[in-house]
Amino acid sequence: MAPIFLPIFTAIFLSTKLQLPEVLTAKARQEARYLNWLFLITTIFYKMSNEAWNLIFNTLDLKNHNFALSAYYINSKQIKEITKVFTDTSDREVRILCKQDTRETRPQIFKDNNLFILPIKNGSYAILQGEGYVDIPEIDTKTNVYNSKLDFVLETSKIGNSEMQHLDFAYASSIIRTFCCDNSLAKKILAKFNGLTDDKFILHL
Repeated sequence: MAPIFLPIFTAIFLSTKLQLPEVLTAKARQEARYLNWLFLITTIFYKMSNEAWNLIFNTLDLKNHNFALSAYYINSKQIKEITKVFTDTSDREVRILCKQDTRETRPQIFKDNNLFILPIKNGSYAILQGEGYVDIPEIDTKTNVYNSKLDFVLETSKIGNSEMQHLDFAYASSIIRTFCCDNSLAKKILAKFNGLTDDKFILHL
């Protein structure tokens, strides 16, 4: 069994043992268990990444880099070479180590030095100093109900719950074109292209 699955199974097990008030509805209880599971997963991976990033900082002597003057650029090859001494996938997988979606999920060494990381291109990242996150303000304006332009039910929209699925449905129902007041908008190709520059390939939403 791959090491990365062990903390996942542990979190799922602990979340199922979570004692919840009986007054909660079944849906509320399910949502509470999901949030608890998500918190446990985030906490476990956060603790794992600390050791890996400490080694990266020490190996590259990043503690002596003046982040106030310039960013530090790092690539996946460097990260893989430095972290190959670890056995857990979460301490070696570049995608996991560089996924710092919130202030709280940053490794401690990033917090201590007021740093955050951004992807530059495929396999390349920049470590910068400053406030790299923004708090989404509360939306207190009136909700506008949008009715789909489709005259039939799009059955595929009911399958799954991914970000791309919602974007696909937003385009198919014409909500994007309506919001942008532009009926000429066309959906881009659903594929990844590496090594293409802007003058060679242009994607339109």
